[in-house]
Amino acid sequence: MTALSEAVHVLTEDHKVNPDKTGKTFNLVEEYALLTQLKEAFTANRGTGAGASGPKGVISFNALNLWEDIATVTNNHWRGFGIRAVSRTPLPERIQDWARSVEGSPDESECFAWISKWNRQIRALDESHAEVIGRCPECGESEIVVEDDGEIIKKAAVTRVEGHAYASCAQCLAEWEGLDAVRELARNVSPV
Repeated sequence: MTALSEAVHVLTEDHKVNPDKTGKTFNLVEEYALLTQLKEAFTANRGTGAGASGPKGVISFNALNLWEDIATVTNNHWRGFGIRAVSRTPLPERIQDWARSVEGSPDESECFAWISKWNRQIRALDESHAEVIGRCPECGESEIVVEDDGEIIKKAAVTRVEGHAYASCAQCLAEWEGLDAVRELARNVSPV
């Protein structure tokens, strides 16, 4: 299995993972496709089931925005876009078709970069984030403005995922992954 097909598999199909990140034990468990997890995050259907009568979970607007971004990028690259008969093709199938169509071509690396990025972003949704106080070294912004239930809220533009070597800017979408990159970000953040 190529790196692209593995990334697509994790994004679009249920798969097995080892929950022990330390590597001390090896016990595979079934994990839902990352797109399924993403959709559940913005439909407030976290494990409640269709017949459950309890309250639904909190809707994640970050998840909804990510889903829309994935759909937009996929549609821009998917060869079936605009064809009426296939316009109702589910997003996972569109992604799989896009990946199959670029295998072995120069466009394969771009497809792999997008899908790998989405996999990281979906996994990061469930992680706690810490705001980075300062200006993004890429775009210079220190905060973003978001609306929540009609209330305008200012948030730090750059956040990092607690416990992981990953940070991103919500303004320019720059990403820093790996210890060296996050350390470099810390050195280059300008004071506000």
